[in-house]
Amino acid sequence: MALFLAQQKKLGNESFYAPYLNMLPDKIMIGLCIDENDIRYLENTTLYHSIQERKQNVSNEFQKLIEDLPENTDITWEEFLWGYSVLSSRSFPYSLIDPNYDGPSEVLFPLLDALNHKPNTHITWMRNGDPETGSLSFVIGNEIEAGEQIWNNYGAKVCL
Repeated sequence: MALFLAQQKKLGNESFYAPYLNMLPDKIMIGLCIDENDIRYLENTTLYHSIQERKQNVSNEFQKLIEDLPENTDITWEEFLWGYSVLSSRSFPYSLIDPNYDGPSEVLFPLLDALNHKPNTHITWMRNGDPETGSLSFVIGNEIEAGEQIWNNYGAKVCL
């Protein structure tokens, strides 16, 4: 899916998903995006080793993917890393579409992924209907005043 995002982003306004992709930041600062000059400040920490290990794993995945791409597809590591960053920072569990699906998978919900996070916000992600025609609701567990920002909580929650 990260590769697909990178390919669609590269298509620019010709992509069906351009309105969504164009609203996303050009750089999403997850640990894998910390440059070599800055990451040296984390040396000798668990975080440093975790980032390096994850970066190597993602790089290996990328290398395997590009080996299978047609020759005229020229997705760079930076473009793939952007797609990976979008997916890892904005995805929701696929079970919100199909609760019977039992594999690891993710889905993007444009605009819902743009809500800011606030710890301890009481929110329930709730699916309605079947996987083909269903909908997703965010049910807020506390009162919100007019003009007040609506928050999401990307932490532990119940998905119904």
